[in-house]
Amino acid sequence: MDANTGGDQIRRPSMALRSKVTMMAAVAFTVAVLLTIFFHLYLRLYALRRRRRPFFFRRAEARGLDPEALKAIPVVAQSELETSAECAVCLSEIADGDKARVLPTCRHVFHVDCVDVWFSSHATCPLCRSIVAVPSSSI
Repeated sequence: MDANTGGDQIRRPSMALRSKVTMMAAVAFTVAVLLTIFFHLYLRLYALRRRRRPFFFRRAEARGLDPEALKAIPVVAQSELETSAECAVCLSEIADGDKARVLPTCRHVFHVDCVDVWFSSHATCPLCRSIVAVPSSSI
């Protein structure tokens, strides 16, 4: 009987040790999975935040220039310009017979067709990015 008692004492600590190791492995695995999920979510949210533009830029670009304000920007012939000008949108010179828009705020000059496409989605000058403000008396 002494031999059986000694054998039982050896087996009990071994079973307790196995259950503790199994429990620790399960906890470690669960923690590793949770950390991986949280790290993945953090990276996705951080990457999305980095791709977004600030609110004030998105709003100005989304709506473009008001059509009434666009009509109020003067259209001139190339001959009326004091010097030869180059359109910064298409990068070509404004030739004789071409119509151009002179922006009231910054006085930059562009082809009418080129800058009208730009103003359909932007409310700023294509060259200096200043906000195009048309005097209220012109509208």
